[in-house]
Amino acid sequence: MKVGGNMRRCAIRVTVIAIFLSLSLLFVGCKDVERTGQQSETQSSENLETTSPDNSKFDQNLHQALQDNESAELSVMVKCARPLDDDMKIEVEAGGLKVQTVAGNSFTARGSKEAIYSASKIDFIEYIQLTQQRDLLQVRSPQGGNR
Repeated sequence: MKVGGNMRRCAIRVTVIAIFLSLSLLFVGCKDVERTGQQSETQSSENLETTSPDNSKFDQNLHQALQDNESAELSVMVKCARPLDDDMKIEVEAGGLKVQTVAGNSFTARGSKEAIYSASKIDFIEYIQLTQQRDLLQVRSPQGGNR
């Protein structure tokens, strides 16, 4: 009987260990699923951030023009964190903005609403403003005639 009692105790131990391992795996498995769910939520919120324009980079006039104009191209002046080099220009133009005049860390460009939104997401771009259209002034000479 002693052999049968030992076998019974051994079977109980194996059952207890199996239950303990099953519960441990179940607990760890639930944590991994929870972690994976949190990661996918984080990734989707990061994707949302990369698809939304950075409106803080727009001046008030540009912000208004973007709301008013549906498909018209706009002329903008863009300020960068550093002087615009060829690689930066390629990145800007890949988003649809057409770079026109470059002066140090600023440049003028033309583009659609979507191109401007795309440019606002580029990290080296600090500020985008609507260019101001001004009429050329006629300058009069001191003798009273036009130059």
